[in-house]
This record gives sequence, C-alpha cells and structure tokens, in this order.
Amino acid sequence: MGVIRHNIIFDGINAQEKEIVIYGGTVDEIAQRDVKTVTIPGRNGVLHFDNGRFDERKQTYLAYIPGDNYPARIAYARTVFGRRGKGYKRLEDTFNADEFSLASFDDAMKPESMAFRTMGLTELSFSCRPERFLRTGEQVIKATGAITLANPTGLPAKPLIRVYGTGGVLTVGGEVITISTIDGYVDLDSDMCDAYKGSTNCNQNIALGSFPVFDEGTTGISWTGSITSVEITPRWWKL
Repeated sequence: MGVIRHNIIFDGINAQEKEIVIYGGTVDEIAQRDVKTVTIPGRNGVLHFDNGRFDERKQTYLAYIPGDNYPARIAYARTVFGRRGKGYKRLEDTFNADEFSLASFDDAMKPESMAFRTMGLTELSFSCRPERFLRTGEQVIKATGAITLANPTGLPAKPLIRVYGTGGVLTVGGEVITISTIDGYVDLDSDMCDAYKGSTNCNQNIALGSFPVFDEGTTGISWTGSITSVEITPRWWKL
C-alpha cells in the first residue's frame, strides 16, 4: 500500500504546487491551558491559578520531496513560507478538512536523502494559535430581526458582527452596545476588540462594556433604533 498524499496550504501557498508532498505529522497536538501552580509550605497539594487562556500549540508536518534536486526545492520552500511576514496566517491541511488554524511558519528542517538520493525527507513546523477554527464558523449568518445562536462547541467564540443602518443599540447576550453613528455599516470585531469600516476606525462611535462573546449554550441578538440588519460570522472553534 502506497503512502497517502496529503497537502497543506499556508497563507495561500500550496505545498503540492511546490512539489512538497505531506504524508504525516503531529496533526492532533492539543493546546494546553495556561495554569500556574504555587506550592505552600505545610499545605498538601498546590494552588492553581488559571490565566483564562491557552498556550500556542506546535504543528509539524512530515513531508517528502521527489527528485534529486530536493535540497534546492526545500530551500526555496523555506524562503517562500518564511517571507509571509510577521503574525499569524491561515493554515489549512487535508488531515482535517473541516477546520483551519492561524499559524506562523517556524522552519523547514534540512532534508535527509533516501532511496539513492531520488527524494528527500523533511519536516515543516508551525506555531499555531490554540484554536482549531471550524469552517462552519466562517459562514455568515444574516438577520433582519432578533435571532438566537447556539454555540456548537461550548468554547467562547469571538465573533465578527457587521451592523447595518444609521445607529442604535445592539444587544448581544448580556452586552449592550450603543452605536451613535453608522455610515452604511460598521464591523464589531470581538477578536481584535475593534470597531471599523474597512480601514476607517469607528471606535469613537461605539459605547460598550466589552466586546461580545458567544459563550456555551445560546446567545440572543437583538437591537433597537435605526439598525436595519446584522451579519454575524461566529468563528466557532475547538481544541
């Protein structure tokens, strides 16, 4: 039985198109919760302090490069993947086609020759945000009236909510958001904690306690005033 060919796409770069074949890796690595422990003399056990976040996770893919010019090809791949700039970029793979990660490229190990130097083995490593984002969470939910959404994972999702109209009060779960002025629409981005329209900052038009989060269970969304509709990208995720 031959090796199953898989693929990754990082920030739009298709590994197969670069003649890099993915065949395995640590694709099931799970992010660990950031919990600090403190020991107290004379007291059994430890105190746990939960920082309310998860650490990065590492994702490493095993790959082979056919052909006797594999050293040059992996050097080229290191350059292409490595020059994508700072910050997290979208990472997709065919192991888990229904989800994607946000990752930064760490490195590609120098390939090891095999099979009489007709191919090389290498590893591609990434540092990923802890979330494994569901593709279903990218689907835009449009509403012209009050709506209730159910979180399918139970993990707190930070949505992108586009609000149309001229102004009003938006209520998302327990968060009340007053929008004094809307020029057509405004985006409320809970992941970035920012309000904007394209490249225009709109935070000066927003009054809120905190940006909304879709917690476990259901979350109601409604509004008053001159808001006409909303579009919700929920950003569901799992570990």
